[in-house]
Amino acid sequence: MHRYIPQMKHALLVFLSLLFFGNRLFAQQANADSTVMADSLATLEIQLQGLSFEFINSKDERTRVSSAYHFVKTLVKTLKVKDSYQYPFDSLKSISILKAPDNTFRIFTWHLRLDNGLYRSYGVIQLNPVKKYFDGKLLPAGSKPYYPLIDRSDSIVNVLDTTVGPDYWFGALYYNILMRKVHKQTYYFLFGYDGNKKGTDRKLIDVLTFIDGKPCFGAPFFKVGNIVQSRFIIQYNEEASVSLRYLPADNIITVDHLMTPDDKSVDLPELYVPDGTYDYFIWKDNQWQMKEHLFETKKLKGSK
Repeated sequence: MHRYIPQMKHALLVFLSLLFFGNRLFAQQANADSTVMADSLATLEIQLQGLSFEFINSKDERTRVSSAYHFVKTLVKTLKVKDSYQYPFDSLKSISILKAPDNTFRIFTWHLRLDNGLYRSYGVIQLNPVKKYFDGKLLPAGSKPYYPLIDRSDSIVNVLDTTVGPDYWFGALYYNILMRKVHKQTYYFLFGYDGNKKGTDRKLIDVLTFIDGKPCFGAPFFKVGNIVQSRFIIQYNEEASVSLRYLPADNIITVDHLMTPDDKSVDLPELYVPDGTYDYFIWKDNQWQMKEHLFETKKLKGSK
């Protein structure tokens, strides 16, 4: 019986050697795959960087439009790469990339200026592949990993009341995201800028939620006077500087109060400019309720 022990030891050493080198080979392969993906994403980022520079800076409209078209195609190709959600795309300075506060998704937005003064917005929502649940509900089988957003802002009727999907998006370049949970449903408030058309700009807050994993824009969360709106929009002279921002210390949204030169101009948004005062929204009864004259009616934290 003892004569088999050396053979058993030899077999055990061979097994352990194979296990060690097998694991080492697997780790090397995994690292190689990771390096290949990183190189692939870095290469695609360089292409995206060049295209974004062209559609922002080219003096030729056809070049801008063509570059914007190819940027969309290249970005979609990029988002199909495994682990692309974790890639930061830091070099894309002309593109807004915002991650949701709960890290369930991130949203890319950008815009294109046409020679007639119109702006077209573009966007893509990329879902976090690790997050399989939205509001406690498992994502349906076959859910998309990303959703292109199609700007239809000029075609939306009753824009303040309408709920739309990603194919009928009110386009904007987003610069902030807030999150609120209402009746077990999570809503994301998207602050955006829209170059709109010659003579006027817009700022807005849209509402995003996910139904069965699919994005849906617009929800009745803004009370302005006695009217409840599904999104908040202000339109003003393109030369004016207008703020719309969230103050976390006070949990309010502030907005410039706009005025026109006279009462005859109330229907001319290109004449609206800030008058130096501010209105604000407070979160009350699961709504953003507008109040007037910020500094006259509310003392901000930190102010004297």
